[in-house]
Amino acid sequence: MRPRTNHGCGLVSAMNPALSLRNSCLLICCLCLFSIWAWAQPSGDIIQQIENSTPLERALAQAEVLTDVLGLSPEQTEKLIKINLKYSNRVQRLIEKGVEDTVMLISAQEFAQEKDEEIKNLLTKEQLRRYERHKAKLRKIVRDVIQERNR
Repeated sequence: MRPRTNHGCGLVSAMNPALSLRNSCLLICCLCLFSIWAWAQPSGDIIQQIENSTPLERALAQAEVLTDVLGLSPEQTEKLIKINLKYSNRVQRLIEKGVEDTVMLISAQEFAQEKDEEIKNLLTKEQLRRYERHKAKLRKIVRDVIQERNR
């Protein structure tokens, strides 16, 4: 059995090798980029929904969820949309280039860390607490999806 690698996200170690790395990367992008579909429709085909959406649609959907969950002001929401779009476009370019799966995974994790820092800078202390709880819920959803896809 080949050892599993954890590139810092904590999810890769939970994955079954039978799940393709490409699908794993897209699922991790889903978590890292706070896709609305991971939260609103966990039973649907998340990968297909991500692939069939535009970066703008993903950015707006992500902002809508976080605005509701965190109680963001209109100014915070506007800044969040810009941040989301920036990173949705970066991921989209990787998808369109058809980059190697491991590059996609590592890039998605790097983007997520950068995006996370930008988002944290927008938030109050209470919003930051809610944000961390929301991320924990999303991690669980993604783990559940990965486990379900492995059955």
